[in-house]
Amino acid sequence: MRRAMKRAAGNPLMMFFLLFIITSGLLHSAYAQSSMARDDTVKVLQERIRVLEERIETLENQIPEMPGAGSSEENQALLSALKSQLTALAEEVESLKLALDMQQERMARVKVSGEERVRFMNIDTDGAQAIGAYDEELKQETTFKYYLRMETSVSISENLIAGARLRLTNVDKTILDLGPEYLSRQEGSAFLKYARKEFNGIIGAYDIHLTPFTLMRWDQEDNPEGGGEAGGGCLPCGGIAGAIPRESLEELTPVLSFEGARLNGMVGDFVDVVAFYARPLHPGSKQYRQHIVGARAKLLSYHRPSTSFRHLGLTVMTVRDEASSIFLRLSSSPPALENNILGVDVHVPVSEGFLLRGEWTYTEVTLDSVKAGRERYDGHGLLVGFKLQYPVTFLKLRCSYVRLDSTFQSAYRAVSYVGNRHGIRASLTLEIPRWNSSVSAFAKIMKAIDAFDPEKADLNKDPILLKKDLTETFYTGSLGLSYNPVKNVLIRPSVIYRGSRGDTKGIAREVKDDTYFYIGELVFTLHKDNEFIIRYQYIKAKDKIDPSLDYSAETLFTLFSLRF
Repeated sequence: MRRAMKRAAGNPLMMFFLLFIITSGLLHSAYAQSSMARDDTVKVLQERIRVLEERIETLENQIPEMPGAGSSEENQALLSALKSQLTALAEEVESLKLALDMQQERMARVKVSGEERVRFMNIDTDGAQAIGAYDEELKQETTFKYYLRMETSVSISENLIAGARLRLTNVDKTILDLGPEYLSRQEGSAFLKYARKEFNGIIGAYDIHLTPFTLMRWDQEDNPEGGGEAGGGCLPCGGIAGAIPRESLEELTPVLSFEGARLNGMVGDFVDVVAFYARPLHPGSKQYRQHIVGARAKLLSYHRPSTSFRHLGLTVMTVRDEASSIFLRLSSSPPALENNILGVDVHVPVSEGFLLRGEWTYTEVTLDSVKAGRERYDGHGLLVGFKLQYPVTFLKLRCSYVRLDSTFQSAYRAVSYVGNRHGIRASLTLEIPRWNSSVSAFAKIMKAIDAFDPEKADLNKDPILLKKDLTETFYTGSLGLSYNPVKNVLIRPSVIYRGSRGDTKGIAREVKDDTYFYIGELVFTLHKDNEFIIRYQYIKAKDKIDPSLDYSAETLFTLFSLRF
């Protein structure tokens, strides 16, 4: 260890990496010790009670065996001493049982959970426009970021729970505002929850996700493993509320977090209902406060052959910027957004291992600006596909057709669904238990519905044209391998391809570019929910029309991830 520290002293990056490993180990050890301490307290009390009860039983058995009990003063004194000792021991047992009950009640009433991620990352790039595997902008830099979220809840009564979410991070607030947690304060939030068997309601901070087109952060089925489209964009020009920049430490899941109120429960035996209200800051403009009101009803029906449920879902939702939340609106102020959303989705298991799914969504958006007045657009989104598993655990195949109109606008849809595109996507996963490995492949081909025509575009009158694509066809593909050479170690090499082909119709030139992402991951599972990840990524982008736009980049990061 001393020799390693000596070598590291001359290399700041190596020194930081070594300190990172030591600190991560200490954090994990401290958490493990605190959990063991709580458990040990209960075990010590239980063992102490057991020993005392055995002593009481022994003393009680000795009383009848005393020769001539009660026939002399000496025996009377001895008997009195034994009874006094029994009384003292019984009182101590009762005291310990009370302490045990209080300790167990305290452990049951107070629950602490959370997650922590610590990342050291180095980026080397020779291009000013380098883009990472998640569509994030890359810059030459070395960074250290940490993120800790801890949730503490206390049971006030059988049905009432009060809690707080605390957040500690050195990630900038402008990055946190891009999601998935849309909280009013960087430090965290609080909540009050009322839960019964039939329904539960929560006021304050809560988690929620619905469908990919209506309310969701990340849809893994629309992206390859280890990458995807997550650039987001500005809401008035058809983008998405939020993005995943390089500074972010989020773990990609469908869940979004808001502050407001949520109520969900069952109506009868077959209708699942959720209604919610949220009041986030507009993620795009950072100026307006928003009102989000929505509800979803899901009709369930059990399908015995597949041992799963069919469902038909209906979602209604409104996202509205509050224009009065800006003290003074100027002509340069971003337009206020009103976004109405209506969606229908179906989930139909046909047999064991075969599933049909679909979603149709209608959206209406109104832009209210000081300069241009009110303008209204509407659009449609469609997703139909199937999922096949055969045999049930070894082979998984998914295939879907996706279409989003150029005027489709759903502010909080999953970040990889870009408007003005339609096409197909497919993914395949093959498990190979004999070799402790799996192989995965992904392909997506999307075509622009409306190409940008500069001769017809009037951006002052039609700002929605800002998001119409200059290129015509977009390609994404990946191939990856997961291999467990030994217990708690996972090796994941993969390659991702992203390219586009098209004609910009006289604006500048033909489009023909290709980008390859070569990724290697080494994952060490330290505990059930604790991982240490080393990820290397090499990027090579080539523009076959304009070589000056070529670039290459390398990223290397170490990530310690802990859940408790």
